[in-house]
Amino acid sequence: MDRYYKKTVPTAVVLLILINIFSRCLVTYAHDLDCCVSYSKKPLAIKYVRGFTEQRANEVCHVDAIIFHTKSHAVCADPNDVWVKRNLHYLSIKLQKMSERGHTTAELI
Repeated sequence: MDRYYKKTVPTAVVLLILINIFSRCLVTYAHDLDCCVSYSKKPLAIKYVRGFTEQRANEVCHVDAIIFHTKSHAVCADPNDVWVKRNLHYLSIKLQKMSERGHTTAELI
């Protein structure tokens, strides 16, 4: 029985280390690409939104998401959530009004 542990324990430890390294590489890869891998659980008030980006699952990232940009960070949101659709509608109306007045999109921020 001792011989069994001497062979399998080191193999298991090496395997766990490799899995740990590999999983960190995947997380880092997604982070380096600025991909959303999950959604925010809390709705974001429109007053904090400075802009947004649409992320498509059929491109580099594997999740459809709306990335709302605030003054200090980005919030990943599910495009099917009601609050997300409401915020996008509000931003669309605001952008339309600005374009009618001759403002640039940079002024939206």
